[in-house]
Amino acid sequence: MTYLVFLIALSNGLLMESVAYKNNFWRYKKPTYLGFNILVVFTVIQGGIAFWGVSGPDGFSLFRLVVCMLLGSAFGIAYEAFNQFHTRLFDFGENGVIFLKTKTQLIWGVGIAWGGGSRFVLPCLLVVNTVSFLLIALA
Repeated sequence: MTYLVFLIALSNGLLMESVAYKNNFWRYKKPTYLGFNILVVFTVIQGGIAFWGVSGPDGFSLFRLVVCMLLGSAFGIAYEAFNQFHTRLFDFGENGVIFLKTKTQLIWGVGIAWGGGSRFVLPCLLVVNTVSFLLIALA
């Protein structure tokens, strides 16, 4: 189960970054930042949150789903804010991301979406959320 969770998280990172690149949602200052984001942020952090969500003694539960979403969103908001105001590892495209245009909208909108990414462990949720993201991105 451990490997599956992190493999799904890695696959999610590769897919999301590919869609973001194709649609010019954001650009990294250096290619190494892209690698860091896929390996550390998507795979280790989101994968770790998701792994906790399915690895408890009671298995997966609604409580764990909510906690995963809250943890993912809290980390995402902090990460996006830190990037926008301090590190600038990547910049959002001039058109923003879909309907998110201002720094505040991007921080909160993309950050909250992290909560969804943190629950991508279950393949059905991965498929539903990925298809939804693709439909929005390609519209």
